[in-house]
Amino acid sequence: MNSEKLKWLVASLAVTAAAGIFFSAKPAKAEEYHQITVTPDQGEAAIQSAFNEANEKATAETPYKVTLSDGTYEIYSSLHIYSNTYLDAGNAVIKASDGLYDNLLKVGTGSWDDSSGYFYSNITVDGGKWDRCEESGTSIKVAHAKNFTIKNAELFNSKNGHLMETAAVDGMTVGNCYFHDSSSDGVSDGGECIQIDILVSDHFNGYENMDNERDYVSKNITVENCTFRNVTRAVGAHTGVYGIPYTNVKIQNNTLDDVKNVGLYLCNMKDLTISGNTINSDDNGIEIYNIKDTRNGSYLPANGDNSYANPETNGVIENNTINSSDGNGIYLKGIKFDSAGKGQKSGDVIPAGDYPIKNVEITGNEIKTKAKGKSPIILLDSEDISITKNKITGVNKKYYAIYIKDGSKKITVNNNTIKGPFEAGIRTFNYASGYGKIQVNSINGNKITAKKGRNGISIGDAAVKSIKKNKITGTREYSIRIDSDSKAKSIKENSVPKSKTKGIHIS
Repeated sequence: MNSEKLKWLVASLAVTAAAGIFFSAKPAKAEEYHQITVTPDQGEAAIQSAFNEANEKATAETPYKVTLSDGTYEIYSSLHIYSNTYLDAGNAVIKASDGLYDNLLKVGTGSWDDSSGYFYSNITVDGGKWDRCEESGTSIKVAHAKNFTIKNAELFNSKNGHLMETAAVDGMTVGNCYFHDSSSDGVSDGGECIQIDILVSDHFNGYENMDNERDYVSKNITVENCTFRNVTRAVGAHTGVYGIPYTNVKIQNNTLDDVKNVGLYLCNMKDLTISGNTINSDDNGIEIYNIKDTRNGSYLPANGDNSYANPETNGVIENNTINSSDGNGIYLKGIKFDSAGKGQKSGDVIPAGDYPIKNVEITGNEIKTKAKGKSPIILLDSEDISITKNKITGVNKKYYAIYIKDGSKKITVNNNTIKGPFEAGIRTFNYASGYGKIQVNSINGNKITAKKGRNGISIGDAAVKSIKKNKITGTREYSIRIDSDSKAKSIKENSVPKSKTKGIHIS
């Protein structure tokens, strides 16, 4: 560079500095990793060696990428992955050796890992065929982690275990993965393909810093564009820390096919989105609750206030297609405890109080059920629930299409299409004792085709503000029935032709 250009550059930098303008270095591009490639003949030891080097040297600015060449890698002891590491497993097969109880892949060092909080960060698993080989145990285990992604992977062949198990995770995305052939020997319901758990040693093992860190509950989880086939359950959480819900969980655009138990089995959720999924299950398609009647799986916080707190779910269940051969479609399952009681396993005393499912919108779903005593949509002890624009078919002739029960209140049931036959298209009734009257804001604009079902709308033990502009045809008893223990403030502009007995009956 000649002297004139050098003088111009120095002067320009001086002007820039004086103006307070500085240009930072460009962030590293996605392809700017430190690369390590492992081949099948190098095996498990070489993979772990690469992970160990990344643990020592990788940073957010200079992450490591470990690439597995095509072939089969047999795992004899768990692989341990750490922060700022991208595992490109491609089409490699990672399979469990005979008798491997430990995980195929685990975030962190293992049972002696004393990391705290959401410690490990920026980890991606891309691809790979993760074969559990029907050995019990979990294939991939994620805890104490932040910003964990698994995508384009295939996880399969588990027995009496999980394909993925997570706890204490802030930010996890599971995308475009294929989970299949997860089974149970019948001793229990088996394991979820993706289990969302808590740091409690009775339920989640493999890490040292447990129990006292249970308050690090997982949040910001997305499961999208995945396929689950021939599995026990797809996504589930059946443990929870009292008063600290799993937050911002999104399960969207997934296909669940041939699920032997419940499709989505979720407890203690807040800010929940279940959208655009296709669910074919033997048991309930979607089941959401806060605390079981046995209090099993419920634990008090390690720190903070253990007094009664009224939970609020805040959720949307929209545009799903649900077919259940022997269960309910969508099941919101609140519960009321008249007295405090100990949880099974935990021994923690859960306070008395009402634990409803609150503030959920159920809209635009297509639901079909078959079994006696099961409903496409059923609410127990639920509050501020909106049921709108759903299409319901295939209801058992001796049960209810939309069943609102056990003290539910502030319920809206509008603009749904319901086809029978059924005992009732929309039914309210307190099955359990100890609840006040059910409270319904409106049952408006629904199209109910009974096909010789008994009643179109049947109101028991409830107060309803409005029953308006419903079109009800083909009932063999009443289009609208209001029992003597109930009242409806306004019944008007309903179309009730072709009722075999009476159109509207008020006891």
